[in-house]
Amino acid sequence: MKEVLEIPETSKVQRSLSFNGETEKKDDVGVEEKDGEGTKDDVGVEEKDGEGTKDQLEEDVDDVESVPSLNLSEEKVVVTTKVVVSDDSFEVMNFWGEDLPAIVKEEVEQTVKDDFDDAAFERFKESGGKVIGPFTVKKGYSNQQYELFRYIFSSANDPSEVLAHFGKVEVERRYFKCMKPETDISNSVIDCFAQIMNFREKKRNGIGSKRTWFMPTRISSKLLGRTMTVERMAKEQEWSTLYYDADLSLCHTMVVPLLDTDSAPHWFAANVSMVNTTVEIRDSLSSAMHKRSRRSTCVEMLQTLDQLFAPVKPGDLNFSEFVIISSSKDYPQQQNGHDCGMFVMKYMESLFEENEILEEVM
Repeated sequence: MKEVLEIPETSKVQRSLSFNGETEKKDDVGVEEKDGEGTKDDVGVEEKDGEGTKDQLEEDVDDVESVPSLNLSEEKVVVTTKVVVSDDSFEVMNFWGEDLPAIVKEEVEQTVKDDFDDAAFERFKESGGKVIGPFTVKKGYSNQQYELFRYIFSSANDPSEVLAHFGKVEVERRYFKCMKPETDISNSVIDCFAQIMNFREKKRNGIGSKRTWFMPTRISSKLLGRTMTVERMAKEQEWSTLYYDADLSLCHTMVVPLLDTDSAPHWFAANVSMVNTTVEIRDSLSSAMHKRSRRSTCVEMLQTLDQLFAPVKPGDLNFSEFVIISSSKDYPQQQNGHDCGMFVMKYMESLFEENEILEEVM
């Protein structure tokens, strides 16, 4: 008696793992059966001399998007299972005395509600333009502006379409979802915002003048891992063009977005003063219990700056010797567990405005 069992490949559920991050797509691990023995694909396992050695899989950090929490993506997922059984296998497989169908097909479909469907547009009109999908705004927006929101945030549109492109940083539609209420800001959005602030600084002060450098989110050897050095990342992502200059004398302040991963992942900003050789922590979730981990993250960042600028910095300049201080100002505090990335961008913007006011006074 011959038994035929055909199980086609099941559609894979893609998961978006956020780490403030990075969104990493992971597929199901494939398993092959060969000559009665199972060999695993897509995992770092080698068989040698009868002993298994496990290789650690590491990905370059630029292939991963990191955000401060672990979330499943809000995309439509269809899982289809199909089993075909030949007629001559019924005697063996039907040992419970039950009828076994020749084809068993089950389809499970999970549909996520679109925030910009017809009902959402009706709510928009009834609110006078103040309720736009999941957003509630203070002033009313026009129908044309509503269409822009719908184009960016609607789940019905292609999640892989690139909506923002600054230098080598691209932000796909799937990552714009991080700007919805009660979600975590992606590091790619913070990187793009830092580039915008640098563009504004250069435009205001001129090329070759002292200015604030708004740095990228990966000034951390710990986050880069062992397969990606900060020098390689800087070269591949053109940091010296997008975020800073090779001449350190042109910098009076660096604003560095930092991700504290010692407890629940959390974004905060560090103000690195080249004049006072100090680092001021600007934290939207400041508390005594987090003080040690914030300082530890700053120390690691300063060590990475020493590594990054080693070829150009003067011999008497050592970032690791900068004094880390807690801010004496009462910066606004977030009221939930999602807005830390947004507060970091507001800190960047506020510093730009502070410099602007200072320049007007002088």
